Amino acid sequence: MIDTSSKSLLLKFLQGAFLNVLIRFKGLIYLPLLVNFLSKEEVGSITYWLSLSSLLAGVLLLSLPDSSNKYILQSRDPLPIIGTIQTFALTIGTVCIFAVISFIFFSKAAFETRVLVICVSLLTLAKCLNKTSIFVFQVYQRNKYVLFSQFLIEYGSLVIIVAYLFFSTEREPQAVVMLTVLAYILVGTWLHKLLRNDFPWKITFEPSTFKSLIRTAVYLMPSVYALLIIQNADFIIIERLIGKSTLAEYGFAFSLASIVSGLSMAVTFFWYSSAVVMEIDKLKSLFRKLQSIGLCLSVVVFTFFYLITEPLIRLINNEYAIAAMFILPITMGLYLNVLSQISIGVLYRAGKEHITFGILTFSAAVNIALNIYTIPTFGAIAAAYTTFFTYFLIYFFTLIATIFYFRSGKNLLAG
Repeated sequence: MIDTSSKSLLLKFLQGAFLNVLIRFKGLIYLPLLVNFLSKEEVGSITYWLSLSSLLAGVLLLSLPDSSNKYILQSRDPLPIIGTIQTFALTIGTVCIFAVISFIFFSKAAFETRVLVICVSLLTLAKCLNKTSIFVFQVYQRNKYVLFSQFLIEYGSLVIIVAYLFFSTEREPQAVVMLTVLAYILVGTWLHKLLRNDFPWKITFEPSTFKSLIRTAVYLMPSVYALLIIQNADFIIIERLIGKSTLAEYGFAFSLASIVSGLSMAVTFFWYSSAVVMEIDKLKSLFRKLQSIGLCLSVVVFTFFYLITEPLIRLINNEYAIAAMFILPITMGLYLNVLSQISIGVLYRAGKEHITFGILTFSAAVNIALNIYTIPTFGAIAAAYTTFFTYFLIYFFTLIATIFYFRSGKNLLAG
């Protein structure tokens, strides 16, 4: 049973915020290490590989874990649902592993292409392993597992990467990626064992269950993928049209600005599952409060980043001083995305995934078009303002859609 009391919601938000602080603090150690031990081109390569793997991970799993939330919560026996998702993921993962092995042994591609394919493939599979190991705990808001596992991934990888950078005589970006993959695999395997203890799912595949999940995923997967495109398209386009050195500067700025995006983690810790089971009147009231508080906090966030950006960059590495001009628009865009998650959660509970799909798909198309048109002329600063504008579109249209459904007088559970 999901506890939707105010005390419980606040506690879950604080747990998510705490995890975000831990991850961002790790970034304050990790980012200076990369930019001081590796060249801009090498940092750009790592950023590029991470962006591609994020895009591919969502496609491989068809967003089934994200689509399962309300089905698991509303089911008397969630094990067939969990088993179907895990069986599907295991099958896809096995096929991909054989494909990667075949590529390694039989491909005659150039060395750089081989490194790209191997790094991106392993990162993608590692992220899929992490998602399938954690999504049930996220649905039931068992946050101690989520907190501890993500702590192990972030700081476990940090420890071994720090050791590698300090003690290795030849530092390669692909080695940094492999060590990250290792952390994902170790923690994901351990978490899967805990999952089997608490939810003893079996290898099974129920067509009816899969069809139900797909009906939601048909809209949710493109929506998630559209969001991933928005988050990663600028990285890929900058790399292709300008180069890895500029990508490293932009990625540096994005990493600092993403301190704000961690608030979305705090929101998801309590919002999506709670919104599914919450009474409609309480949901309306809480929605209004969260949006009002969020808009007020935007002033604090903007002021904070305005004051801290340049001193922080000088402290880390002054070679990245140009990144200062990118940070504010990216920050405010990512903050608007946090507020958008509140509206998207309501639309998900209402069974209105098609509305979210339409908004995100339109916004992704605008994002790609603007990036392609403006980056060659104005450089990476165009990508930063395109990011802000895109997230503004998402925030505005999801807010309007949610208000419309609240005021329509319809039962949101009616779908």
